[in-house]
Amino acid sequence: MAENSDIEQPKDDSDSSDAERAAGPGSLIPIVGDVIGDTAYSERYVLKVLMKFANLDVFKKVIKQKAFDDELVTLWEMSAEKDVVHFLLEHDALDLFGFALPALEGDDLRIGEIVIGIIANMCCEKEAVSALMKNKHLFIISMGYLKTDYTAAIIQALRMISHCLYMTDEEERSLFMTMFEDFGYTEALCFILKNSSNKDLLITALENFNTLCEYLNIDSLRKDFFKQFVTPEVLESVSTAFDEIMIKQRSLKKGSHSERDSLERILAITLQIGLNLVWFDNTPRIYTENRWSVVTMISQILSYYEHKIVNSKVFDTDLEHIFQSASMILTTLNVSEISNPNKFFFPGYRIWKTLSPKNNKFGEPLSDHDELKNVERSIYQLSEFLCIYMAQCTDDDFTDVINVIKDDYLPIVKATKKLELREFIKSRVTEYKGNQHTERSLLF
Repeated sequence: MAENSDIEQPKDDSDSSDAERAAGPGSLIPIVGDVIGDTAYSERYVLKVLMKFANLDVFKKVIKQKAFDDELVTLWEMSAEKDVVHFLLEHDALDLFGFALPALEGDDLRIGEIVIGIIANMCCEKEAVSALMKNKHLFIISMGYLKTDYTAAIIQALRMISHCLYMTDEEERSLFMTMFEDFGYTEALCFILKNSSNKDLLITALENFNTLCEYLNIDSLRKDFFKQFVTPEVLESVSTAFDEIMIKQRSLKKGSHSERDSLERILAITLQIGLNLVWFDNTPRIYTENRWSVVTMISQILSYYEHKIVNSKVFDTDLEHIFQSASMILTTLNVSEISNPNKFFFPGYRIWKTLSPKNNKFGEPLSDHDELKNVERSIYQLSEFLCIYMAQCTDDDFTDVINVIKDDYLPIVKATKKLELREFIKSRVTEYKGNQHTERSLLF
């Protein structure tokens, strides 16, 4: 496209029809035959906005005007509609965005945020993702906003990438790995996770990373995923972002229901990300210096659920998956040997006692069949978690554990289906009792 495109420019309002003048300039009210698909949105309105991207002289003028900002925000809202997305594609909106965006300067990041937000909405449709993947120029420009310091634009770029990954087929995802490596995506994402204090940005970044794990840590791309993302720096960045949310923004814990839901979502996906990063043969060696970060992360998650279940008596349906992921991380990195029981075991044990049917800590029996089954599965996963700790911890920590839980170790150990794990813990208990007997004999 040339600086001054031959595309017809918007006419002066004096040339508009009476119906348009009655609606007012730039009105969203469509005239007869002007609606987009099954929506109530005006085709002419969208085209008038798009044509301002087709001529750089016009574009450089309007980006300084509040009216253009308002028009783009309206188009952003409209782009959530499937029919509007198809209309935008039919009229080469992505090409127009790719043509005009490079003209933005440092103080025009707000316009970039809105345009990338529109693209992110469009990428909820597979056709738009396919078109964007063919427009590598625009994809790289949009990704470039990750390296700015404009939080709102970074959030939209992360949304766009997550939507693209969600909508692509497995064979198409190798393109992302290549573009990510060329762009330096790992470094950009780590910088955001380690340095931001903005809650919305950190949550979006962790959600994005979880999406990367889900759609790129697959058989056909596992070697590339390992190369780009399985590093001490990546795990440390995830841990730092998690700490920022959990420690420095504790108000989330006492906030609205939606904020609590968002926080609990972060607890779950942080463990899921951690599991994706450590579930490789070489990771115990790779993450030697990260084990304390993992201890802190799991400890904070257990502390949250202990407060919710033990203190507030509120059961959580995600508990089964939380302890399943935590158990797998413990097994892989063997962090129990560097963690005293107050970090992992005792919070988990107090949750176990609360959930145990014989203790009936919820005040009344659970009558719903599905809820009862969920509690049973949670108790099993929790027991597995406690058993892994008892198998891995030091002799001194094991002694502290048995001194507190006494015969409760029996139902905990019985719950695990791993015979080898069960027998190993029993042998440790036998050794413990033998040592206790010897000590008592020496006293007398």
